[in-house]
Amino acid sequence: MQQVYDWFSKKQAEDPMFFYKFSIDENNKVKNIFWSNGTSRRYYEEFGDCISFDTTYNTNKYSLKFAPIVGITGHGDNCLFGCAFIMDETTETFEWLFQTMLTCMGGKHPKTIITDQDLAMKAAIRNVLPDTIHRNCFFHIVKKAQEKGGRIFSLERNKKLHDDLFDILRNSLTETEFEYLYKKLPQTYDVGGFRYLDDMWFNRENFVPCYFKKHFFPFINSTARSEGTNALFKLDVTPRYSIMRFMNEFQRISDTTEKNQAEQDFETRSMPWLSTAYEFERQAARLYNRKIFFKFQKELILATKYEAQELQKDQVYAVLKSEYHRQFEFRTRRYIVTVDLTQKNYRCLCCKFEKDGIICCHIIKVLTNLNISQLDDSYFIERWRAKERKQLTRQNTVPEIEIEKSRPLRHNILSNKLSNIASDGSRTMETFNYVLEEAERMQRKLNEPADEVRLQQSQSVQQSGTNVLQDANDAVRLPQTESAQESDTMLLQDPNNAQKRGRPKKVTRQIGIVEDIRSKAKSNFTCTHCREGGHNIKTCQKKHLPPVPKKTKKRKSGDVDNTNK
Repeated sequence: MQQVYDWFSKKQAEDPMFFYKFSIDENNKVKNIFWSNGTSRRYYEEFGDCISFDTTYNTNKYSLKFAPIVGITGHGDNCLFGCAFIMDETTETFEWLFQTMLTCMGGKHPKTIITDQDLAMKAAIRNVLPDTIHRNCFFHIVKKAQEKGGRIFSLERNKKLHDDLFDILRNSLTETEFEYLYKKLPQTYDVGGFRYLDDMWFNRENFVPCYFKKHFFPFINSTARSEGTNALFKLDVTPRYSIMRFMNEFQRISDTTEKNQAEQDFETRSMPWLSTAYEFERQAARLYNRKIFFKFQKELILATKYEAQELQKDQVYAVLKSEYHRQFEFRTRRYIVTVDLTQKNYRCLCCKFEKDGIICCHIIKVLTNLNISQLDDSYFIERWRAKERKQLTRQNTVPEIEIEKSRPLRHNILSNKLSNIASDGSRTMETFNYVLEEAERMQRKLNEPADEVRLQQSQSVQQSGTNVLQDANDAVRLPQTESAQESDTMLLQDPNNAQKRGRPKKVTRQIGIVEDIRSKAKSNFTCTHCREGGHNIKTCQKKHLPPVPKKTKKRKSGDVDNTNK
């Protein structure tokens, strides 16, 4: 752990925005670690409205749980806001983690968060992030329903139960519709003994999409983004490795993410192929990042499957699928779209604009029927816009008291501001020379001899530098006093090694019915190269050998050859 601390100190020297914090016990053994680099903190400042959080196991020899905090960039890709190693999954530990995250991010709370059904995590979010909308992973709950309801779904009377249940869960437009249809299931099907139906009913407000359609969860219904991030780390890290190996992997993934975002920014500068002649598609192509534009274009194409019915002239419309496309739906739904032509205001019952930040195909259908080919710029939200098309500058929302206490935080705010100035100043030689002259003037001003007041301010700024002090309960950042400097010599102790090394040879968790069937089906695969089971030709280890010919059944002597008849 001392190596980890030295690595953190080195990174902070290279990147003043690098943040880290330890939690230790009375014997100086590390319990929890949190860290975030400058890039991650800038991502959180701009895209920290929605986060995905999950923990994973078997990533280090100390059996510490890995807990990445994952967000969604302006291109719709994953990004890391911060990472943590935690000793256990108690409410107290999660509270420490979320409180440390807020300290790192200047007190900015996320608007929404998605996690699994962990009760300790739920309690910590309620205590530390009381104003944040919290929902559970839809995928895990639905998967559990499929596994627990295998016998019920297979009954003759329940042939349509599976499709009906998941249509209600996924596609209900309102809470009233969901509750009405869900209560009818026991009357329509034989669901006696399917207790998990009752469990889902009592937890419906925590995971069913229609309860969260007015909250910003962009293109996300599950913790798949967190699980995908966990999988990236596990590709090159095993339980035998130390924390230091994990840190190197974190740096690699962070650098790769930043590189990918730069590539996406470059690709967005070119004009994509347009599928229609509508002006709002051209607007989207000009304003949106490329991947977000493709999502908008998908909605534009989906609009061709719908037809609009006027309920109240120039005010209310009902949108439903055409007669041909209705036959592929389990249950036909009507989407009510309200229109205010004077205010250029459009709202749909599906609330896709509120949830994902782009307008839905139902609104597009109504607009085309009204011969409206252009949208107000407010429907192209800043979050999804290309860098060059952003209109609003980010305002500093960090409390003044937090700024006074943290020098890295002041560095963060100034870096963001000066970065925007540099971007604007580099466009022409005239603006470049102007910004350069002003920068040199400010530099000279900062280097001038200070009077007594400015000298005291300078001393207070120097005293507000950060260091890590190991305490019996926590590691906190304090001013650089003599006691803090002495604490630099205090050695951090490693956590106890896990009793079991490596992954268990046998899976100890309970395997569901669906997963068991799929694993057995996979084991029955036969390689077309070596004719052995358990793998396919892509993973065959005998490709260097000649292929084994396929065995043919021997024809019995009594068989008649009818090939020429």
